[in-house]
Amino acid sequence: MRGGLIATWNDQDILAGEEWDEEIRFKIEQADLIFLLVSAHSLNTDYIWNVEIEAAMRRHEARTARVIPIILSPCLWEEKDQEGNYIFPPAKLNALPSKGNPISKWDDKDDAWKAVAEGIKAILKHK
Repeated sequence: MRGGLIATWNDQDILAGEEWDEEIRFKIEQADLIFLLVSAHSLNTDYIWNVEIEAAMRRHEARTARVIPIILSPCLWEEKDQEGNYIFPPAKLNALPSKGNPISKWDDKDDAWKAVAEGIKAILKHK
């Protein structure tokens, strides 16, 4: 990032010929901040649930990484089971932007992304 405060990575950075599963698992284990981009599509992807969310929340519980859900579009991310437990484990975490108001619902998407950036900046300031 321009301010030099964070180095970003996403699965689009995996090069041809690299083992994508191994690389994703490695990067999750190395990350200090893990941003979960939440949408109906991501909630319906087995790999995200079984690998990415599981590893991210394990690291969050161990306090070796901070997990930040970023809500992209309306979805059932805050749904609870019959016992009142969140089905999506990261739902217990404060999300961006503005307590999980989906970015797609903002009148001005630039304002939504600015709110996300400000939330991330506040996290970095307290590290």
